[in-house]
Amino acid sequence: MASKGNFSIHPHGVFYDKRGEGARYEDGTSGADKADDAIRPGGSYLYIWNVTKRHAPTADDDACVPWGYHGHTNPTRDIASGLAGIGLICKKESNHFLMHVIPFAVHGKRKDVDKEFVVYADIADENKSFFFEESIQKCGQPDVCQARAVHIGIVVRFSVIYYDAGDEDFGISNEMHHINGYVYGNQPPFKMSHGDRAVFYVISLNLASHIMRIIGHTMSIKHKRTENALVNSASFLSAYTVACHPCHWLLNCRNLDHVVEDMLAFVDVSNKPVPSEIAGPGRRHGRIRKYYLAIEEIIWDYAPGLSPDNSVFLQQGSNRIGSKYKKAVYKLYTDTAFTTPVTRGDKENHSSFTATTSSGANVAPGATYRYQFFVSSIDAPTKIDSSCITYIYRSAVDL
Repeated sequence: MASKGNFSIHPHGVFYDKRGEGARYEDGTSGADKADDAIRPGGSYLYIWNVTKRHAPTADDDACVPWGYHGHTNPTRDIASGLAGIGLICKKESNHFLMHVIPFAVHGKRKDVDKEFVVYADIADENKSFFFEESIQKCGQPDVCQARAVHIGIVVRFSVIYYDAGDEDFGISNEMHHINGYVYGNQPPFKMSHGDRAVFYVISLNLASHIMRIIGHTMSIKHKRTENALVNSASFLSAYTVACHPCHWLLNCRNLDHVVEDMLAFVDVSNKPVPSEIAGPGRRHGRIRKYYLAIEEIIWDYAPGLSPDNSVFLQQGSNRIGSKYKKAVYKLYTDTAFTTPVTRGDKENHSSFTATTSSGANVAPGATYRYQFFVSSIDAPTKIDSSCITYIYRSAVDL
């Protein structure tokens, strides 16, 4: 690694002076204040970071707050090369230490959860990695791959790096939509036992927005119930959940571009319950509600209140479809024979695309299937949530 140039470590969430910043930019400093910006190959440097009361978790925070760290000599290329990690700042009563640095694996043991996991969701652009030239040598025909490669840093003007586009398809093929450095579900499964209380430290540093979720589970983030953990560039959060459904569950990014790129992993919940030191899963009893939902085809008008003169794109003609398209929608009925639809009032007319329930098996045309959904105490609104929480449902045969 050191042979590829000068590197640094830049932290988030802690206090430091210029000698502990680890970020190279024109800041008007020199001498010892710049030594941290770029460590030479074979060299070493002592970074000093302070965790003061101002940086510690507040009374309203979780027991531990995650932060990231990464290379910042050339941040885009440093992160693309793999220089990234996560650290925790914890309240003293929740751990044996105040700050813990984790290179993608949690070695400490928190007292308030049973399991800890790191989910680093990002897009690693290997075209910009300092190791790209070496990686190209793994190609079956290195000369061919080299000719197709994106060339980095051809022109630097006004502090902006301009890239030679190279072969666009080849460049895109080297963009890895990963979780902890793994793509296409190759991340070793996150393993839990029935009843485990777990925290997932979800972070992203470099590119895009990531909407992470675990099918079959809800989460608590900042003490509020949700099913999605949204992280943007340089953002870090803790998502708490309880393993209460033994099975093999999908953990993935809901950004549809990233669904196509298979940014996913799996959570394995074993059927053998292990007594939790914290609490068990919620009980599955209470009121039973039944809904009868059909999928029907309709002609949907995207602009029923507008005349074709309002927009050329709404005009139906020899080269345009217009505003009406055939769609499949969920329709709610009152009976098992699907003969009496639930009528909506004028205030609900905007809801023609919606009805009331969600995913599961692949149901063939003309067939029926019974889905069972459980709302346990661990899925209910938290103390600071509103009285009701809104979720979506959809078909998930082909997103």
